[in-house]
Amino acid sequence: PGEEWRHRWCGPSGTAVFVNPTDRPRTLRLEYVMRTYTDAPADVRVEGGELWTERVPVNRATAPVSRTVVVPPGRHVVRFRAKMPKDQLPSDSRRLTFFLAGFRATDADPARD
Repeated sequence: PGEEWRHRWCGPSGTAVFVNPTDRPRTLRLEYVMRTYTDAPADVRVEGGELWTERVPVNRATAPVSRTVVVPPGRHVVRFRAKMPKDQLPSDSRRLTFFLAGFRATDADPARD
């Protein structure tokens, strides 16, 4: 507990919540690794509206990512959906599909008051 940022597995779907308690948009730099345990790529969709939406192929060798997002005031749900390759045979009853590791969100506002 308390070190989930290091390595967090997800099944075929997962959720992250971004909360901006201020009254103005905040710019964040996200740094993370998203990987599977397979060589063949899984199809991962990130569905978070204007905050963060993309579709990426992810496998055991996917490179670390650094991206900037703008978080409007309030609470914002980002959903992850992953579809494993058709030839993937489950080896674990937990349905582990992909993971995020080393997730960090840092302030990237160019001019912060």
